[in-house]
Amino acid sequence: MEKLNKYFSRFIIKTSLFAALLFLLVFLIHGSEWLIDKIFPRLGPLMWGILITDIIFILMFAPLKKTRIFLSIILINSCYLYCLLLWIWTFLVTYTAWGSTAVFLGLYIGGVGIVPFAMTAAALEGQWLVSIQLLLLACLIFESRVLGMFMKKSS
Repeated sequence: MEKLNKYFSRFIIKTSLFAALLFLLVFLIHGSEWLIDKIFPRLGPLMWGILITDIIFILMFAPLKKTRIFLSIILINSCYLYCLLLWIWTFLVTYTAWGSTAVFLGLYIGGVGIVPFAMTAAALEGQWLVSIQLLLLACLIFESRVLGMFMKKSS
């Protein structure tokens, strides 16, 4: 009987810890939605500025072999800003289209599962322009990284 009591108390403790973590995650999702909603409008112009700067630096520094390492650093680091913007944007699209359950499932898939969820949600909601923009931003991330690595190897 004592062994059964011990297992039952462990089950209660583990269940309460799981419930507390789930409550904390839901609280963080709703709180981060508010924070991301405030940050996102400021990241868009920053992303366009970085993209224009990348294009200018590619045109200026790519022909010169000695400056390609500098260009590779710029391109690889700008990739991180694009990733941040894509993740924040997909978080907002998923949260507004499908709610916090889809955000939780997307975050459960390594944190990046929210990107295909947002593309699917935008497509199913009829927001084709948003879906295409998300896809193009994802392509820009890979393009920036690959071009940066290429510039690094060719310097």
